[in-house]
Amino acid sequence: MGRKFTLQFILLVWAYFMGANVYAQSIFSNPITGTNPNLSNPYTTGQTVNSFITASGIGRGTGITGDNANDRYSATRWNSSSLDANDYYEFTIAANSGYKIDFTNFTYNSQASGTGPTNFSLKTSLDGYSAAIGTATATGTTIDLSGAIYQGVNSSI
Repeated sequence: MGRKFTLQFILLVWAYFMGANVYAQSIFSNPITGTNPNLSNPYTTGQTVNSFITASGIGRGTGITGDNANDRYSATRWNSSSLDANDYYEFTIAANSGYKIDFTNFTYNSQASGTGPTNFSLKTSLDGYSAAIGTATATGTTIDLSGAIYQGVNSSI
């Protein structure tokens, strides 16, 4: 049996939108609830998306397989011996035309089973996936995104 990792995806990204009104708010979240959310790839049910952005929903790479579990986006078959470029969860968000995003935080919750991966990394397309955006943990965390690379983003990330 493959390694199992479950993601209860709650993404709270805070942003400032450029323009006449500047304010901070959560722009994308999905608590992932329901029976076997893994049947959808990407999973969009229940997500909340700010009207100033578009979001793809959470999906998974071709190297892992959806695993039946309620109230979580669960997957198995994670490569346990080395990094596999096809073993990942992903989502894309983009500011709508005329808007930019100044990110401040990325918050997520997750759970690794007794056989699931415990070493993983969170990366972004802004730097070509070259560096981790913070220290990822198997239970989730809040990662500070106040650095310059995450300010004024007007392309897909």
